[in-house]
Amino acid sequence: MLEESFILALGSIVDVSTLKEHGVDMFCTPTMDAGICASLEAKGIAKVVYVVHGRVDSVYDAGNHAMMISREARKTQMRFYVISISRELRMVRSVFEEKNLLGDTVCMEIPYSWVPAGVDVVSLELHGLVRDVMVEKNISALYDVAIGLYQYQSMCGSAACIQAKGAWSCRITDMLQRMRKEAGTNVPAISDHGLDEIILIDRTVDMVTPMCTQLTYEGLLDEVLGIEFGQIRNQGAKKVSGLDDTDPIFRETRDALYSGAQIWIHKTLKEIQKFRDVDMADADVASLKGFVSNLREKFSRMPLHTSLLEKLGNAMKEPSFIARQKLEAEILDDDLNMNGLYDRIYKGDDVYSVLRLMCLFCAVHGGIPKKDFDILRKDVFNTYGFAHIATIHALQEGGILYKKEDRKPSAFSDARTPMGLLVQDGRMIDQENPDDIHYAYAGYAPLSSRLVQQACTKGWETNTNASHYPTKVVGQGLDDDGYAHDTILPRARTTKKGTKNTLVVFVGGVTHAELSTLRFLSKKEMIPCHVTIGTTSILNGTTFIQSLLGT
Repeated sequence: MLEESFILALGSIVDVSTLKEHGVDMFCTPTMDAGICASLEAKGIAKVVYVVHGRVDSVYDAGNHAMMISREARKTQMRFYVISISRELRMVRSVFEEKNLLGDTVCMEIPYSWVPAGVDVVSLELHGLVRDVMVEKNISALYDVAIGLYQYQSMCGSAACIQAKGAWSCRITDMLQRMRKEAGTNVPAISDHGLDEIILIDRTVDMVTPMCTQLTYEGLLDEVLGIEFGQIRNQGAKKVSGLDDTDPIFRETRDALYSGAQIWIHKTLKEIQKFRDVDMADADVASLKGFVSNLREKFSRMPLHTSLLEKLGNAMKEPSFIARQKLEAEILDDDLNMNGLYDRIYKGDDVYSVLRLMCLFCAVHGGIPKKDFDILRKDVFNTYGFAHIATIHALQEGGILYKKEDRKPSAFSDARTPMGLLVQDGRMIDQENPDDIHYAYAGYAPLSSRLVQQACTKGWETNTNASHYPTKVVGQGLDDDGYAHDTILPRARTTKKGTKNTLVVFVGGVTHAELSTLRFLSKKEMIPCHVTIGTTSILNGTTFIQSLLGT
């Protein structure tokens, strides 16, 4: 029994055939369907394993489901196993004891934290973190992040430096320091060839980026069709999978601008056509072998990608998409005119698209004027239904939708000019070979990526941009016995020269386009780092808002 949000993540760790080889006969989610009991008895299954994330709601779901099975499956004595991911909670035992099932239940944990989401991306899959911390004000999920980072360092060696930006990241850094002190001489050692630096950044430090529309190939796929662990499911359409680093076309185009991906595919097709028409007659065996290999690798996936690009192109031609892009650009350019927001509601745009624009306005301008805020909120209720009272409340509780009179500082306003967040007027972006990260968001360079670039090159201890967010720089020296200890030290004294192995961790989630910009910075050597990205989840503006609602 798997949490629905964890099914695709599990597929990146182990395939179904391997699980079946080890005796797994049936997979399902813990839904309250009595038909599951009949299926279990028909297959003679007497052992049910629940894999839970250790969250309160998932533990109760498992407990209620186990109680239903125990009650309905009268012919078989059921045995339950509850595996809590990353850490065991007392609540697991408490809930199953409450259901009178503890005697038939084995509770355990597995030392798992990170799920591979790419060759350079790992995720904790903590989709509920933003709701827990921002809305419920429950910071226990931050402990899960700290545990994950400690385990990561146990495998790769302790980082010589930790830089943290934002209240969540600073708290996680404090937790890591306590863990190291409690571990004593068992603390992971600093390795000359392991992890050099950890950079932690809160999602709340940059709320502009997730609310903007991603325009990289992979990012636009996520915006239009939805992509998760290389799979696309589009409203009942045929499932598309394998969109990851094993796909030679996707590997080359995922980080490119949408139009750049089109150009790459057209060029590849022309090269194949040219070789076939001109060079095959005079080619030697080695050249023919290379051509066939290239054809097999790339051409077999070409129809899929041309079809996907066609779908994205059609979506980008929609009047609502064009209007939203224009409005995003106006908001980023410091336009305070609210008429565009009203128009999107009156035109009946998707509610999440409207909410993203409202949150974007707040992040850029430090809030919406009270008069406009009240009108917009009323228009949302009247247009999309009063069920969205809870939606607006969650966004306000989370601190990403608010009135200008609340006087919340805007990191975007502070950093716009000094960090070059917007492309200069009159400067064109090279669609095929861009020279900076503005390409990912149609002229906007993600603030989060700029902050990471600054952390890698100058360090945050002297940074004045986004200065109203808590910042901590921790250097780990070595004590007399050769073990790491924590001190607040200048970054330059605790890192080695040359290209560093850096883990950049987004606490609260990261977008596909942000991943692309960090790869771009590393590939172009604009940062002296080999970057691995860690995150609590991969999201876009819509899924971020939905996670605040717990959906």
